[in-house]
Amino acid sequence: LYPVVWSQGETFYPSDVMVSYGARKISDRYGLGALDRDPVADWVALGKRHRLDIVPWFEWGLKVPAASPLAQQHPAWLSADDSGRRTFDQDGTTTAYLNFTHPDVQRFYENLAVEFVTRYDVPAIQFDDHLSLKNSFGYDDFTLARYREETGRDARPTPDDAEWLAWRAAKLTEFVARISRAIKAARPGVGLSVAPNPYPWSFRNYVQDWPSWVEHGLVDEVIVQVYRNNLASFRGELGSPVLTRLAGKARLAIGVLAGQKPAPMPIDMVGAQTEMVREFGYGGVCYFFQESLLQFTAPGETVASRADVIAALFPTPARPR
Repeated sequence: LYPVVWSQGETFYPSDVMVSYGARKISDRYGLGALDRDPVADWVALGKRHRLDIVPWFEWGLKVPAASPLAQQHPAWLSADDSGRRTFDQDGTTTAYLNFTHPDVQRFYENLAVEFVTRYDVPAIQFDDHLSLKNSFGYDDFTLARYREETGRDARPTPDDAEWLAWRAAKLTEFVARISRAIKAARPGVGLSVAPNPYPWSFRNYVQDWPSWVEHGLVDEVIVQVYRNNLASFRGELGSPVLTRLAGKARLAIGVLAGQKPAPMPIDMVGAQTEMVREFGYGGVCYFFQESLLQFTAPGETVASRADVIAALFPTPARPR
C-alpha cells in the first residue's frame, strides 16, 4: 500500500522539519491537527499485523500550493516559467514548483526524507511523476544564472531546447541522487521507489530522465504509470525498448489505472491489463487508486463484482518485500 504522507505542502504525520521551515507540524485536513496520534505509525503497525508493506508516498513531489507557508515564507525557492509566472493550475489549486536546483530546497527535501526514514520502519518511500518540472519552467533568475555559468550560453533557451532540457534533467538526476544517498546513509536497506510517466514523454515534458536513475542505481523500484484505456496502447507501452533495457536493474512494475473520479475503469479492462503485465514478466502491478478500484463502479458492475475480479486475479497472498 502506498499511502499519501506529503501533499499540498503539508505532511500527514507530525514533522519537526516542517516546523523548522515555518509550516504546520501536521496537516489539519481530515481533522488530523486535532488528533493526538500519528497516522503513519498507525499504518505501519497495521501493515505489520496484516503482512502488508507500507510504502509512504510523497505525492506532491516538488509542488506546493502558492498559498502554502513554504511558498509564502520562502519565495526564493520558487521556479518560474518562460513568461515569468511562478504559478500554474493543479486540479483547481494555484500551485508553484519548489526549485530543485536551489541548495536550500535540496536541503529541505533531504531533511524531510531523512526524518521520515529514521522515524518509521518502512521498506521504502515513494515519489511519483510530480518529482519533476514542466518543461516550460526553470526560468527563475537563480536557475538561468547557473545554466549560463555552467554552459556558457547567454541566449535565453526555449522550453524544448535540447541542451536546456538535458541540463535540467541532469540537475533533477543529481537531486534524486542526493535524496537516495541521504536516506540510505540514514537507514541502510531502505529503498527509493518512483512512479513516473512512460519515457521519453516524461523527459520531453517533465525533464524526468528516470531511466538514468535506474542505470545509476539511484532507485530500487520503478512503477511506470501506463494509464491507458485500451489494450493496444497499453501493450505498446509494455513493449518499450527502454523497459527491456532496464530489466533486472531495478524492480520494474506497471501502474494500472483503476479509474478517475468519478469514472472508474471497467473492471474487465483492469483485469485484462493485469494479465498482460504478467504476460510481459514485469515485477507486479500497482493500481491507481484505492477508491476507483474497489468503491466506484462502472455501468453493469457492483462493488462486489469488482472485488470478485480482483480476488480471482490474486488467489493467494503476496509476500512482503
